[in-house]
Amino acid sequence: MSHSLNQITQAIIGAAMEVHRRLGPGLLESA
Repeated sequence: MSHSLNQITQAIIGAAMEVHRRLGPGLLESA
């Protein structure tokens, strides 16, 4: 895996976790 791809992956995961924190648990699980 390239270094830049790893950075992008971390950014996406970080953003997804931030959205999950803001919207609350249960939203993604019930979708």
